Amino acid sequence: MAFIRQIAFYKIFGLPVVAIGGMATLALLLSTAALGYLISEGKINLSINWHKNFVRVTVVVALLHALLALSIVL
Repeated sequence: MAFIRQIAFYKIFGLPVVAIGGMATLALLLSTAALGYLISEGKINLSINWHKNFVRVTVVVALLHALLALSIVL
């Protein structure tokens, strides 16, 4: 866990990786929700598979963020 903790605190542009992961997770979550809404309302002409792929990417990034955040606490 010590190696993962070092990664979590590694700074990129002055911010720890765990913070950047949290911001990326939030941005992906909001984008996924917006995409699903726009597809269901017919405002954009995309396949529902785009939304499903966004969901998959969001879950993976969220799990990585959780791993980094938990490495700080444990």
